[in-house]
Parts: sequence; C-alpha cells; structure tokens
Amino acid sequence: MTAPEIGLPQLLNKRQVCARVGIPARRLRAWRENGIVVPSASTGDPKRTLYTREDVEQVAFAWFLTREGMSTQQVRNWIPVAPRLLRFVRQVTHSL
Repeated sequence: MTAPEIGLPQLLNKRQVCARVGIPARRLRAWRENGIVVPSASTGDPKRTLYTREDVEQVAFAWFLTREGMSTQQVRNWIPVAPRLLRFVRQVTHSL
C-alpha cells in the first residue's frame, strides 16, 4: 500500500503531522530535538522539517505509547520496533 492509496501525501510538514496524529507541536519538537522521532526527509532548512509516511507512523506509534502511560525512555526503547510491528500487522491483515 502506498501513501497516496491511504490518503497521505508523500511528505508532511510538522503542522500537518500534528493535526493528523493529534499531537501537540511542542511534544513533536521535543521528540525531534531528543532524537526520539527524527524526520528522515530534509529540506536543508532546520525550520522546515518534512516527515515521510514512515515518520508519521513512528510519531503515531510514539504518541499512542505515551497516551498509554509509557515514559519517554520506554517510548524511546519501543520506537525501533515500530516499523517491524507495522509491517507484521500489514502482512497479517492484508488479505482481510
């Protein structure tokens, strides 16, 4: 499934990510500054950050874990698992 198939543009700016995920901009900025969720797209301008679909998935995953009561350190530990977990869920549910 590609990004346009699910209605997600190729790249989103931080305002769009915050609106889509429902996360406060301050939290997203703190995660970026602390290396918890680092956008993989670059414009060359640190004030203009762009997020890929995979980045948005990680932000959503981190926000879910935070809302479930996990600490920042616990979220940091789980973020590397997010892509594998999402791939697994997609594989399992693909034929449903």
